[in-house]
Amino acid sequence: MAGILQACALNKYERDLPREMVPEAEVTALYETLRERLEREAARSITRDAGLRTAKYVLTHRIPSVAQGLLPALPRPLGLRGLMLAIRANAWTFAGSAQIRMRFSAPASISLAGCPICRNARVKQPACEYYAATFEHLFRTLVDPGYRVEEVACQAEGARACVFQIGLCD
Repeated sequence: MAGILQACALNKYERDLPREMVPEAEVTALYETLRERLEREAARSITRDAGLRTAKYVLTHRIPSVAQGLLPALPRPLGLRGLMLAIRANAWTFAGSAQIRMRFSAPASISLAGCPICRNARVKQPACEYYAATFEHLFRTLVDPGYRVEEVACQAEGARACVFQIGLCD
């Protein structure tokens, strides 16, 4: 990983990974370098792990414990809506300058236009495992462990926005 960090001028994180939010430009540079230097599955594994870590950060620092106790007790549609509203309110913590839109009706979805991960990228498969993992962990933890989040459109593939569909596993 040190070579990746050096390649995108982020060697300041070689000893200690960041424990707080980082500038959006650093995120964009890191993802560009991951795509250039690693095979897709290796990059996917790293970015999914980063998404899980982000979800844990959001749970610890951004969603009040009262809400964390209430959301799982609500009927699933209300819990889903409540968590989506909380995600929208805190999107700046993990989506940077991306514009976030929500669709509450089935199938529920979250879309990010101007996704920092996709900036300058052209790929053949969705590139935002980070966001899918972040959202999925939050929905599974706070609403229903059966939720799955799938990226169904990606700006790096030419879509207008990265779209994440939220649904229950069969």
